[in-house]
Amino acid sequence: DGRVRVSDFGLAHDVDVAEAAAGTAHYMAPEVLAGKAATAAADQYAFCLVLREALSGEGPVALRQIIERGLERDPSSRHPSMAALVAELERVVRPKTAAWAAAAVAAVLVPVAGYATFVRGSAQPCSAGPGLVAAVWNAERKGALKAVAPPAEAATAARVFDRLDTFALRWADAHQRACEATRVSGEQSEQLMDLKMACLQQSLRGVDATLAALEQQPAAFAKSIEAVDELLSLGRCSDPGFLTAAGGTKLTAEQRSRVAALREEGAATRQLLVLGLYEKGRAAAEQGLTAARASGVKAVEGEAELLAAEFARKLRSTMEQGADLDRRIEAAVLAGTEAQYPHLLADVWLLKMRVCTDDARFDEADRAEANLAANLRAIGADPSLQVRHELALGRLRFRQEKLDAAYAAYAACEAQLGALPADERRLAAGQLYGGLALVQLVRGDLEPGMQSLRQAITHTEEHFGPESHRLGDLLHNLAEVELARGQLEQATAHVNRAGAVWARAFGDDYPRVGVNLNLTALILAAAGRGDDALAAVERAKAIFTKHRLDKQFLFMRSLCAEGDVRLARGEVDEALTALRAAVELAPKVAGKYPQDEAACWRGLGEALVAGGQGAEARDALKRSLALYGSTGPWRARSVLALAQLDRDRAGLEDVVATLERYGLDPKLHARAKAALGDAAPRLGR
Repeated sequence: DGRVRVSDFGLAHDVDVAEAAAGTAHYMAPEVLAGKAATAAADQYAFCLVLREALSGEGPVALRQIIERGLERDPSSRHPSMAALVAELERVVRPKTAAWAAAAVAAVLVPVAGYATFVRGSAQPCSAGPGLVAAVWNAERKGALKAVAPPAEAATAARVFDRLDTFALRWADAHQRACEATRVSGEQSEQLMDLKMACLQQSLRGVDATLAALEQQPAAFAKSIEAVDELLSLGRCSDPGFLTAAGGTKLTAEQRSRVAALREEGAATRQLLVLGLYEKGRAAAEQGLTAARASGVKAVEGEAELLAAEFARKLRSTMEQGADLDRRIEAAVLAGTEAQYPHLLADVWLLKMRVCTDDARFDEADRAEANLAANLRAIGADPSLQVRHELALGRLRFRQEKLDAAYAAYAACEAQLGALPADERRLAAGQLYGGLALVQLVRGDLEPGMQSLRQAITHTEEHFGPESHRLGDLLHNLAEVELARGQLEQATAHVNRAGAVWARAFGDDYPRVGVNLNLTALILAAAGRGDDALAAVERAKAIFTKHRLDKQFLFMRSLCAEGDVRLARGEVDEALTALRAAVELAPKVAGKYPQDEAACWRGLGEALVAGGQGAEARDALKRSLALYGSTGPWRARSVLALAQLDRDRAGLEDVVATLERYGLDPKLHARAKAALGDAAPRLGR
């Protein structure tokens, strides 16, 4: 109603001890917590922190950037005053009022300051942004893309167009702010404005390249949301720390122009990576790397080395190609170190960490993680990089079977989600809860694990839509738990959907489709459809062989699945052949999960029992249990087979209790109870 109201006086009295700091610790500026005197800059910090919490990370990008400036650790980097901060907020929240106020101020100042501001251009010196972005994204191009988008991708296309509309608004706003900071307020150097404009132009070039690729290859619409998401965040283009860390201030005008052109082409090439156009993109990346090396600028050379390494990662399938990838990563590290470019090094160490985690080279992954953490400390607060670090760390610790450490990493990631913009937060949440689910499921926390999987699916669908390939792993893992619980109808629906989204995005012969076929075979076998199950396994093996993965752990998993299927069909000799080949391959392959190898030894043990080879079966089953670990539901079949073999009543009681506790397969439960009924009574009972 227009009346001012004070809602909270806080500490409304003087502090007796001169050295003491007063206030709520969470809202106190860093310098106050360090013992320095409170100033108007400290009040500004508290105000911005409360405002950020009230907005929960929502609101226009420009608004969030204003708030983040008020939260800088260095008081001198915050807004000059509360009045200046409020003026900035008014400009974003009430643009018409801000425009009127700016005109009024200009009318007062022009007689004093002359017309220096206006002589640089028109009466609106920073109004070019909307026209520049409209040259790339406009109604005509939207219509043309809509016409070529495959009918099956209509929903995806609509999401992409909405994101591009958002990008256009953000880009124009960022362009105006970068210009006004130099041309209007004079608070920023010409050089820094040039760096910001070059960064913005790179993102615009990336959009243009994405749209051109979609026009030429409409099938790429399946991954177009990821491609546009790469471009939506413009935060680095307003971050002086990032822009100057890239070496821009040390270059001549001619070098800056050359580097800007190289980076624009790099941005265009990166979009081919995200769209899955790997062969075309690799050729462009190699050309860019040659040009970057010739430039003599180590920062841009390191960026080009990293991009080439990312293509190499996607396309490697042999040991030689893996070694080439390592060499490229090392070259990027050397260039980034020479350029003193911590942001690049963080990205490089993150890639190294992921590659080594995939390959089960855990010592190297740990060293990469230590370097990544050091670079993050050098950079300072960067929520996006921090979240990516914790996600990668959670996966590494999971692969190392350090489940508590993995859980802690995912918990740290969850605590940082609120600092991300809404779109990034939804994307990260899908990855977070998907990784957390694996930790929970392996620990035996089936209900929490399934809940996390459903959370991950919800976040992923909200961000990417119900047909996104990113749902594949989540749906596949959900189907695997449902199979273990004997919920075959649900498992069938989810495994089929996982296969469909992968095939749609990458083709019917994509390796992940083969992984899904292995699980499909097990579900079909459990449903009594042995012929269909065997056909699914054979198709999976053909896919892996085509991609030269027949000596890798994915093929090992196919052999294990084949053994289970053939055993269910009563083909004991054929099952033994497949399972012996699987366990023989296991020590030779990199990147395998202990649970996968454990399942192979379990299958071999069951087949040996069926073949009357009790002594060898006992060894295989014990090997399986050692790999599974001491607890959890996944070891139940191994415990049951071993207990039946030894007529071990205690073991049978244990497995019956496990099956009941976790609500596992009713058929397996019935089998265990029957075996328990046939077992000899325990002594003393």
